[in-house]
Amino acid sequence: MDKFIKWGDKFGVDFSKTEIKKLENQGYGLIARKDIHYGEQLFAIPEEIIVSLDKVLRDEIIEDSVKNCSDALRERIDSLDLFLLFLALHRFDKEFFWSEYFKNLPQEYGLPIFWDEKYKCCLPKAFQKLLLAERGLFEKRLIFAKEICPFENLDEDFKWAWSAFFTRNVKVSHAEYLKRANTENVWKRPSWLRESDYDDSGLGP
Repeated sequence: MDKFIKWGDKFGVDFSKTEIKKLENQGYGLIARKDIHYGEQLFAIPEEIIVSLDKVLRDEIIEDSVKNCSDALRERIDSLDLFLLFLALHRFDKEFFWSEYFKNLPQEYGLPIFWDEKYKCCLPKAFQKLLLAERGLFEKRLIFAKEICPFENLDEDFKWAWSAFFTRNVKVSHAEYLKRANTENVWKRPSWLRESDYDDSGLGP
């Protein structure tokens, strides 16, 4: 955790009002250093360390994988496919820019769609149907991910990526982002990329 905090400090994450602290029997939590008023900003995360779609598209592995796809395959890709592949492929990459962040994410998640059937059957029938539908979506995304980027042993990392993304993604307005961005670095949406509800997603420490 110390390396992660130093990494955040390096890029300007301001922890003057809060601190990350290990709590007894509860893991790590964010603790206030002083009284916090209603509506007061707790901390700010610099845009350069937020995992957003423009950065995912500039990733070398993602870029090469998309380039090697057929036109028909490429036109089926949306932002969620790219986010999930990005997370899965770099999960254990020690040289990766976000490695300190990834190392501090849980390595195991308890999302209900991945529960054993003996536990799922204890849930209300309506909820079981929703989980079945979501598990179907996960399986379809996994199969498609293997078409885009045919790496071996992708299953477990993709499952981790799905869990990490859906427990941590937030909306990051590209309109606001581009207003503040240097005009030389303005991000333009690729014409082949399908629109998705996850286009404005972001993951940040």
